[in-house]
Order: sequence, then C-alpha cells, then structure tokens
Amino acid sequence: MMKQYYSIKREHPDALLMFRMGDFYETFGEDARTVSRELDIVLTARDRKSKNPVPLAGIPYHALDSYLAKLIRRGYRVAICDQLEDPQAARGLVKRGVVRVVSPGTVVEGALLGAGHNFLAAALESDGRYGLALLDISTGDFRAAQFASRGGLEAELVRHAPAEVLVTPAGEAEDKLAEWLRAHGFTVTEAELEGWLHPVAAKALEKRFGALELKPLATTAAGAVLEYAGATQFSELRHLRPPIELAASEQMVLDAVTLRNLEVVRAVGDGGVRDSLFGHLNTTVTAGGGRTLREWLLRPICTLEPLAARHGAVGELVGKTLPRREIRDILKGFQDVERLLSRVGHGSASPRDLAGLGQSLAIVGELQQLLQEEPLEAELLASTTSEIDPHPEVSNHLAQALVEEPPLVIRDGGIFRAGFSSKLDQLRGQATQGREWVTALQVQERKRTGIARLKVGYNRVFGYYLEIPKKDAKKVPESYHRKQTVATGERYITPELKEQESTILRADERATALEGELFRELREWVLERLPSLQATARAVGQLDALAALAEVAETRDYCQPEMSETGALHVSDGRHPVIERLREGEYIPNSLHLDDAQRQVMILTGPNMGGKSTYMRQTALICLLAQAGSWVPAASARLPLVDRIFTRVGAHDDLVHGHSTFMVEMLELANILQNATPRSLVLLDEIGRGTSTYDGLAIAWAVAEQLHTGQGVKTMFATHYHQLTDLARLLDRAFNSHMQAREEGNELLLLYRVAEGPADASFGVHVAQMAGVPDAVTARAREVLGKLEQDATVEVSAAGGPVQAVFDLAQAAAAEQKADPLRDEIRKLDLMNMTPLQALEKLHDLQQELL
Repeated sequence: MMKQYYSIKREHPDALLMFRMGDFYETFGEDARTVSRELDIVLTARDRKSKNPVPLAGIPYHALDSYLAKLIRRGYRVAICDQLEDPQAARGLVKRGVVRVVSPGTVVEGALLGAGHNFLAAALESDGRYGLALLDISTGDFRAAQFASRGGLEAELVRHAPAEVLVTPAGEAEDKLAEWLRAHGFTVTEAELEGWLHPVAAKALEKRFGALELKPLATTAAGAVLEYAGATQFSELRHLRPPIELAASEQMVLDAVTLRNLEVVRAVGDGGVRDSLFGHLNTTVTAGGGRTLREWLLRPICTLEPLAARHGAVGELVGKTLPRREIRDILKGFQDVERLLSRVGHGSASPRDLAGLGQSLAIVGELQQLLQEEPLEAELLASTTSEIDPHPEVSNHLAQALVEEPPLVIRDGGIFRAGFSSKLDQLRGQATQGREWVTALQVQERKRTGIARLKVGYNRVFGYYLEIPKKDAKKVPESYHRKQTVATGERYITPELKEQESTILRADERATALEGELFRELREWVLERLPSLQATARAVGQLDALAALAEVAETRDYCQPEMSETGALHVSDGRHPVIERLREGEYIPNSLHLDDAQRQVMILTGPNMGGKSTYMRQTALICLLAQAGSWVPAASARLPLVDRIFTRVGAHDDLVHGHSTFMVEMLELANILQNATPRSLVLLDEIGRGTSTYDGLAIAWAVAEQLHTGQGVKTMFATHYHQLTDLARLLDRAFNSHMQAREEGNELLLLYRVAEGPADASFGVHVAQMAGVPDAVTARAREVLGKLEQDATVEVSAAGGPVQAVFDLAQAAAAEQKADPLRDEIRKLDLMNMTPLQALEKLHDLQQELL
C-alpha cells in the first residue's frame, strides 16, 4: 500500500496528498507533520515498531471540507486521492487515484467559498507588456486583458483580488512580477504549463470556445489558466463561459492607489469589507446579486446610454416600493445557483445541490408570477426579467426525482423518491422484506427459546447477530453458532440469519450503485440545459442588485444624478456614503461646484481633522456611485462622465521596494500628471509634506499650475501651505475654499462646513491638544508660535542661562537662494596652474575679505 502511496505522491510533490483509506483520509511523512501542525490533530506513526516508522495523521472522510478549508486559507495545495473502486469488490490492493487538486484559486465547494468571486489568475510579461487572465471556476466567469504597462496589470489584480496567481517559473521579469505579487499578499504558484506558449494557448482556446478576438498576451494568459484548471480538476469544466476581454475604454479607470484610498471594496484599517463602500451599499439578498453589485462598483460605466438605463431601472424600483420589497422577499430563498450550476459542470454537484437548484427554480416561478402581476417597464428591467426563466420542466423533474432532504454525498444513498425508478423500488423492497424478516425473527426466537431478553442486533464488523444474556446461556439452541463474547452476554448467528443478511446487503449495495448511476444521469440531464439556467441565474443577480440600489436610494435619501458627457460637476448637499452611516444624524452635508470656466482647481485649506479629506473623498465616491448606476447621497447632483479618478491622499512607505513615504508620494503624483485628462477628477491631499518646506511648496505650486494650465483637470487640492492660496489670484480657473472652524478660548470647534475663501489659520496646536498632547507641550507651542509670528525670536533655556534663537524663515529661504561671491571665486581658481606662492597670496586676499 505504501508503494502505491509513494507512486502517487511523486506525481504531486508540491501538494499535500490526502490518501483515502477506508473512512479516513491519511497523510504520511512530511505531509503528516504539516497537516498535524496546521490542523492541530494528533501525529502518530505507521509501523511504529519498525526502525523507520512513518509519520501519520488522518482526518475522517466526512469532515474533509472543514479541514480542507483551513489548509486552503493557509495557502496550501491539497491533492485528493480517492478509492476508485469498491474495496469489498476489489481483488488485492484497492485502486486509488487523485481526483482533484484543490488550491486557493480552484475551490468549488460552497462551504469553502465566500460570497464574492474566487478568481484564479495567470499573469505574464513580454517586452514590457503584460497579459492577465482571470477565471472563477466556481461561477464560470472568464476574463482576459493585455496591458501596455504594469500599472494596468496591478490595477486589475487589486480590483479582482484573485485567490491565486499563476506565473511562469523562470525569467528575470517573471521573478520581479512574482516578487511584487508576494509583497502585496497574493498567493503565487509557479506553474510549468504548455499554455505559456502563445500558439498552444490559442489552439486550446479555439478548440474549446471557437474563434476568439483576444490580444496576444491575453490569449496566452487565458490558455495557461485554462490548462491549469483542467489539469487540477480532472474535469472538462463544461460550465465555463468564453473569456471576455476587459475593455478599459468603456469603463472608468480606478487604479490600485485609488481603490485603496477610496476604500471601494476593502477598508484601509482592517482590510475587511464591512466598512468599505461595497460593505455599506450591499443590501442584496442573493450571492449573485452581491457579486454583480461589487462588479459595478469596480467597473463604473463611461458611456451615457447604458448608464441612463441603469439609473432609470433604479428609479422605477424606487417608485415601486411594495413590488420591490416583494421581489426582495421572494429572492431571499434563492440559493447561489451560479455556483450550484458550476458544480454541475465541474462534475462535483451533490444530491443536495440539485435539490437546491430545484427549490430555487420554484422561487423563480413565484418571481415570474409577481412580475406578470406587477410588470416592470424600464428598458433594463424589461430585458433583465425577460431572461428569467423558471424552467418548470427542470424544477418539476427534480421535485419528482429527489427526496425532500437528500444526502450530501451520493454514496450515502436515499437520494430518490419512491416511484422514480421501478428497478430501484424493487431493490429497496427486497431489502425492506429482509429487514422485516429480521425484526420478526426476534419475536419468533423469544417464543421458541423462552429467552425474554433475546434481541437481534447489527454492526458493520459482524453483520446481524442474536445477543443473549449470560444467565440464559443454558437455553441457547444447538443451531446457534457463537460469534462473539461481550460484557452483556454472548452473540450468535444462524445460517438463516446470515442468508437474510446477505440478501439485505446485496440489495442495499445494488440499490446504492443504481442510485449513483441514476444521479449521474440526472446531473447530465441538467447539464444539457446549463446555458439557459446560467442566464437565468445571472439575470436574477442583476435584478437583485438593481433592487438593492433602489432600496438604498429610498431609505437613505439618495437622488438620481443628472449625467452629461462633459461640463460642470455640481453637487448640492453631498454626503459621504459610508461616514454618514457611521455618524448617524451627525454628518454635515456640503456642496461643491467645479467647472471648466472659473472653478476648475479648488485650493482647500483648513485645520487637520476639519473634514478636508472626507469632503474630497465624498466627491469622488459620488462620481463613482453615479457611474456604477447608483443614485447618490446628495440633495441634487449634475455630473459629467469621469474617465479616471486619481487620488494622492494619506502617507505610507513601500519598504519592499525601498521607497520612502515621499518617494511613494512622488511616484503616485507622476502617475497622475502623466495620465490625467480633462475628463479626469484629481484629489490631492498635502502634496510635498515629506520634504523640506520650500521644496514641498515649490512642488505643490508647480503641480497645481500643471493641472490648471497644462491639462485642464478638475482638481481638489487640500493643503496647509497657505502660500498656495495665492493661486486663486494668479490662475483664472483656481479658487479658494476652506473648512470652517472657530476658536473658543484655547479650544477649537470644528464645524465641518465648506466656505469660500482661504482659511485664517491651520490650528495645528489646537489639534495637538485635541489629540491628547500634554498641556505643557501645547502651552509651550503656543508661546513659541506667538514669538515666531511677532519677531521670529525665541528664548531657549540652556545650562548657562537663557539663549535666544532667531527663526526668520523668509530670510533663511532667501539665503539659500542668494549667490555667494566668495564661493564662486574659490570655484574659479585654477589651482593646477598656480605656484605655491600665488596660492598663499590668494588665500591671504580671501582671508582679508572675511575680516
């Protein structure tokens, strides 16, 4: 047996091998040590008495999913090795083989998956260009793209957050890509695949899906990920849809930095979903609806027609409160049908999966009846509901075939209702008759022997037996054959009892085998209808997402935005969609007007913690929500289509690549200046604070000028450089705004309201006091600040008595820039052609100048 194990293990050296032995999955050697440590289970040994005992750790076969989930979450690959034949029918060693290799990106079991997508990605680089493919085996979604720079690749990886990324195993460029992926928390698998060769990939995709129009590196990545999925799942994966190419031109571009800064799908604090934009907007009632909504937020639309259709659909559902809520109530019972169908295509759907499909289709029938009574008229709603087909032939057939609560696994039997198969009914009848005979035997033998406590029992080791208490041993008939002694008495068998046992077990085995055949036939029957069933599941998800947006719009007082190709960005009483919910009843709305004529660049000043960053982020999120198809948190909004949102907010370093906070800031700033267009929205917060005051001010000034004059970009620029407020006087489309605050004694009252004009002060000392800086420090800070504002002279206590320090910042700056004649003269000296005497004389002259 161990020879068989080692032979299979050699084929999967990088995976933990779960080796089925009876009722357990066993692991051996280093795998056993790993499994014991990670799952906190007992490590024992096989052949303990030998000189070289083999480490052993096992788990019950019925608990595989729960243990598998823990290993997958820790990034392991697990090869599932099953018994490929009935051990009782096997001659010699039971035939075994790997039936699946499970890794973070190839999970299909519902218990192991979250509600969102679970993408397996493949990424590659060639001549400075990048290819990416994303495949969700659990839903059948397949996407691919090619990028001219790594920035585009990184943005899509952050956007889709794949559970596993495949890369080629060699090459300097691939090493750098793998390094970046690991540094950003991705699980990386170096996979040797023929699909990394473009001709092989193109041929495989054409054979599977027909002719596709994908760019070369997108084709290569898609071929590689398809090959890996097929090789690890040992399945044709017939549920996969053809790969679609991700087209950036039709969608708002949200790079990795912006997705992080705006917390679109993950909160910066804990990396979780709950406090992200998606977390607060997601009121969907189905898993497919949640995935659809998340996709809309990550890929906002950049064209008016489909956007108007989505807004119109939400608007109709806002106006039809009762039908909308009925739709949502009905859909609460709709299971994750996309994933159920994917398991059908994968070949791993269980009896319970098909029962869930049937129940969900019955719910779709209820939904269709409601929609007939309360028809939806908006174009997008009409087209969506037209794709919702309850497939009555499927739901009825499944209801007639399957018991109400079928088992999770096929081998447990008891899948089908009586009457579904006459042959199965016959076998069940034989087993039932045998059991009835055994039950009657107990009554009969008690009468015949006079042993009142005689009973018939069963276990898997000895089968059926007659158990008799020890005190009645003398009454045992000679026809009984003793089989086992137990604490309560003796166990016996008879020829007639063993004959009936054989009849029962043979009927049960044949019934179980027949149920397996019937179930696989039923699964194949469903598979033939897969495309239309998948279309229904997707349409239900879209209807759920639209209804959720309408629910949010009505209950949170959102408005429908007016959209245009270009023009002014006007928001009246806008609110941050997340923070307003965290501060219920306390959030103060603010308005904004940006245009291309007079108010293109806003210079925003005010105290720390005064709300500048929140105000800017709420503007970006309002634009994003509008182009995702949602209504927006405002009294009213007129918005142009935005092609990209850029954000440079917050401070963090990049230790992996050796980048300081300031360097990271400059890299992000360079990306903005190189890629922003007149249709973009740029948010800049505290540019230049990571270097000296004057360097930072100079950079901030130049950036503002470039965005204003050079590119004409709508920009919100928050700063503590008060000098930048002069830009409103010097640039015709720049203007000042500030966050209001009021001093009350030594206290600072933050009003969180935006007003026209520059701030009077930055109130840094007040904010320090609010943060809990000791009173002695803040009192001294006020004293120093007062001196600096008067005569730039500060008295400092020293060991020899008070010392005065002079801080004339303007004079210091001028001194930095002023030319030094003495230095210039020294630089001009031609030392190589001067005699020692001439050098001494020149040095004397210079010395005299300094006296």
